[in-house]
Amino acid sequence: MEYTNFHPPILKPSLSKKLQRWSIVTLLTLYSLILAGSIVRSTGAGMGCPDWPKCFGCWIPPTQEYQLPTNYQNIFHEKRIKKSKKIAKMMSYLGLKQIAQSITKKNQQQPQAIPFNFAKAWTEYINRILGIFVGICITIVCVLSWPYRNIRWVGLLVLCLVILQGGLGAWVVATHLLAGLVTLHMLIALLIIACMLLIIHRNRPCILLSHRYKPWIILSLLLTGIQIFWGTKVRALVDQMLIIPDWRATHCILTLGNTFLFHRFFSLIILVCNGYIIFRCLQLKQWRSTYWAIALGFMLVLNIILGMILAYCQLPVWAQPLHLMLTTLFFSVQWYGFLSCSSSQQ
Repeated sequence: MEYTNFHPPILKPSLSKKLQRWSIVTLLTLYSLILAGSIVRSTGAGMGCPDWPKCFGCWIPPTQEYQLPTNYQNIFHEKRIKKSKKIAKMMSYLGLKQIAQSITKKNQQQPQAIPFNFAKAWTEYINRILGIFVGICITIVCVLSWPYRNIRWVGLLVLCLVILQGGLGAWVVATHLLAGLVTLHMLIALLIIACMLLIIHRNRPCILLSHRYKPWIILSLLLTGIQIFWGTKVRALVDQMLIIPDWRATHCILTLGNTFLFHRFFSLIILVCNGYIIFRCLQLKQWRSTYWAIALGFMLVLNIILGMILAYCQLPVWAQPLHLMLTTLFFSVQWYGFLSCSSSQQ
């Protein structure tokens, strides 16, 4: 099996330059939104705005606490509890009783009202503004992609996912950042990115690798998906432990038990699998394949280093958004590599 004899063909012309430009702008905005969302979570600003879509009942958040009603904490606390009870009732009606019980338990664990915090409120508000901008960009992409049969349904799917993501964001706030919903929120974001990369690739096809690499890239994508899912479980445990006073200073992520140990061990499996893919790609000695392999390797190694910093340096706040951002970029490079594999006839 000769991998070095593969010669990728020249790029095909774009179907639409305008569609390609808007798709790239949308993709970059999506990355910015994920980075902003990770900053929101790492800084504890997820409940900086206790209601949705407004923030403290305003379309533009206040800058001082005196701008709010005297009993604003009780007002928004009661609204959130009422809304979360409706969501729990809906989940129970749909047969998802475990999720309904989790929502009820979360409300019991967080009975206190949320005080106004300027930094957290505006951090969450900026995250929401980016979300609105992403929605506008994706709507434009959906309209521009409609004339093309091989793209139009992907554009429509992305638009539906963004609408679902917006509604899910309201549920996340109403349930006081329920771990399962936060995880689903993240996974849908990755699915949206995958669809956007599919639009970009179909609009301007580019072949990087031989079809022989597809099974390995599929395996690496599956491993990455498992690792991301397990990483969200680690993050949920961290959120629970951070409630304990001085946990960050007196403990470390190593105390989380088997959940973290599995996450750490699985990173070695991902390293071996992707290391083999990178080694084979470098053997091709084709500049596009080489650049793809270097990008994949760089993000993989840097992400493992950031994981070690989080584990052994008391979870520095600056490392958490970078860890999630690099994971997202790593998944994106893997997915684009899969899309860019040649067919068996080429």
